[in-house]
Amino acid sequence: GGYSVYLGPKLVSELKLMNVSLDKAVDYGWFGVVATPILWFMSFLHSLIPSWGFVIIALTFIIKLLLHPINKKSMMSMKGMQQLQPKLKELKAKYPDDKQKQQQEMMQLFRTHKVNPMGGCLPMVLQMPIYFALYKVLWNAIELYHVPFLFYKDLSAPDPYYIAPILLGVFMFLQQKLTPSPTTDSSQKTMMMIMPVMFTVFMLFLPVGLVVYIFVNTVVSVIQQYMIKRDISLRDVIRGKWQPKDA
Repeated sequence: GGYSVYLGPKLVSELKLMNVSLDKAVDYGWFGVVATPILWFMSFLHSLIPSWGFVIIALTFIIKLLLHPINKKSMMSMKGMQQLQPKLKELKAKYPDDKQKQQQEMMQLFRTHKVNPMGGCLPMVLQMPIYFALYKVLWNAIELYHVPFLFYKDLSAPDPYYIAPILLGVFMFLQQKLTPSPTTDSSQKTMMMIMPVMFTVFMLFLPVGLVVYIFVNTVVSVIQQYMIKRDISLRDVIRGKWQPKDA
């Protein structure tokens, strides 16, 4: 009996034509359940948008749009936490030696004011699988291997000029400044301000395509937070109004 041999790049569209599940040779690890649909959707977008770099930017906007209600709720929750800080301090002063009573009163306070103390973490929790999946796609998908974008020669390689990671750090710092702080603890605030620097260093070694995704995501987040903070709706922006409604 004979046998067939495939010699060529691990291009999923071609591997599927073999009809022997050869497309599974492209291993995305634990994040395959997210990476596979992301690559499929990116391939669909690429049929409409010639540049893979702009496909990543389009993907960012689409995911950001889908998560907008959650992001807005998160911002409102963090703003509510900030407003409750004086009352939380009062509770700590009222029950200095009774931690259990403190916790009970704090939870009651959150329920009364309809504030979720963990609400600010939800957008990041939802985004993390996408970050890891996109990293796997950029690392494994031959479609994005050595693909140029603007002045970059390879979206799957780290930024050789360090431009995108540094710009990302700048916008992450702006995001931190615009984000309502849920705590008055100075050490926690300092840690939050150091995070953009740590993230920038981390991004120096990751594919520029992933940095582009996170950078665009952060820029859009900064604009969203500015709008939410000043009660500016999308309808106002379309009409050319960038001033607060009460201004």
